[in-house]
Amino acid sequence: MDRDSRNILLIIILATLFKALFAVPLYLLDDEAYYWVWSRNLSLSYFDHPPMIAILIRLSTTFFGDSFLGIRALGAIATGIGIWFGLDLTYRIYQDKKALWNATWLFLLALPLFAAGIIMTPDTPMMLFITLALWSFYRAAFEMENKYWWVCGISFGLALLSKYTVILWLGSMFLLLVIDPHLRRQLRRPTPWLAGAIALLLFSPVIYWNATHDWVSFKFQLGHGLELKDPRPLFYLGEYFAGQAGLMTPGVFLLILALWGKMTANWKKLSGAERFLLVSGFTPFLFFMYAGSRTHVEANWPALTYLTGIIIAARWHANARGWQKWIKGINYSFLILFLLIIIVQAHFKVLPLKGKNDPTNRYYGWPGALDQIEQLWHEYPQAMPVGNKYQIQSQIAYRFKTISTPALNIGGRSNHFEYFDYQPLIGRDILIVSSERNPRPAKFQAVFDSVNFLKTITIYRNGELVKKLQVYLGNNYHGKNEPDK
Repeated sequence: MDRDSRNILLIIILATLFKALFAVPLYLLDDEAYYWVWSRNLSLSYFDHPPMIAILIRLSTTFFGDSFLGIRALGAIATGIGIWFGLDLTYRIYQDKKALWNATWLFLLALPLFAAGIIMTPDTPMMLFITLALWSFYRAAFEMENKYWWVCGISFGLALLSKYTVILWLGSMFLLLVIDPHLRRQLRRPTPWLAGAIALLLFSPVIYWNATHDWVSFKFQLGHGLELKDPRPLFYLGEYFAGQAGLMTPGVFLLILALWGKMTANWKKLSGAERFLLVSGFTPFLFFMYAGSRTHVEANWPALTYLTGIIIAARWHANARGWQKWIKGINYSFLILFLLIIIVQAHFKVLPLKGKNDPTNRYYGWPGALDQIEQLWHEYPQAMPVGNKYQIQSQIAYRFKTISTPALNIGGRSNHFEYFDYQPLIGRDILIVSSERNPRPAKFQAVFDSVNFLKTITIYRNGELVKKLQVYLGNNYHGKNEPDK
């Protein structure tokens, strides 16, 4: 390992430690609590996602404990490992130390990769395994090291166990093998096909779970991502591009988009490695853009399409001349500024952003709300606190370790709590904890003998309302109510 590699490794380790410490005081997000519940109820798959996030949290808490840090620790480590392999891929392709160092700073400063190291979502293990899959694909297909096809198959299989959208990268690599005349000969050999078979084999438990549950997870994700709910393509596309510019910073996003466009226009002149970088990023991005023309697409959904886009941008930064150096300086300035704003805002709230306009508000409110729920539980000891929505029940489950208790799901969307056992709740009095925006008291009446409003819980952060819940006492729960589809 040369001096640059040692220095970069040290920087990645320090960045990983910083992410872990940054996340220590931040309360679990609702989805993180939901995935923690999964980790206490391991399954071949889940309604919303494949099982890797549950497995990763279970391993993390086994080694590091059940605290916020314990839940997130392996996520920070996994992201650091993924960045290391991404940088190794950068150097293998370009053999350029300037490009390597530029890639180092872009990988560490890019918001999606920073977030993947501090928030435990399916994107966290996906980032690691997609990077490993692309790294091993390059070594197998371009460096002709046949043994890496096995690593590629395993990595793609583990990535598929992380998130369904990995199929876009798998399809992109198959497309590259088909359309590139130099790579096409690889398809005459058994090893790429065996790699695909390994990936499918690793993913087969998810297929089996879906087959035995009416394909609910596949149906949910296809409908969630592609359903045409409101035909306003220009509005949704504008929202999509604005979200990506905010995620990557406008300068870096536009640079990657411009480089993708230039490379596409010059396809015939590209090297095989450049085609690999283009296809592995731009193809999934175009799919998400298509989805973004049909419905609302969350900004983080396409986030990992930029893994190889960052490598391309790093090369451009390394070769910047004249006015291009100004663009490079602006890009790094905005990356640092965006990250500093988020770090400071998460802990100190210096910007006067209100409600959902401040995403860091999502870390606040639950400790005080759960204290009040616990107080009500002492006042009504015969009644067990249960959230109506899966987000609320997940937070309740984490606080009180009621890991087998489902959300009531009265009038809510389908989620994995539907596959929990409702029988222990039947006949019990329940403290129904509901979102203030969607209380549904009339629907509560249908599954209880009686329902009485108890209190509204309001929590503030620096004088601003961040959490508002309503609590009802439901007498004699009748049983599971079918959610609105």
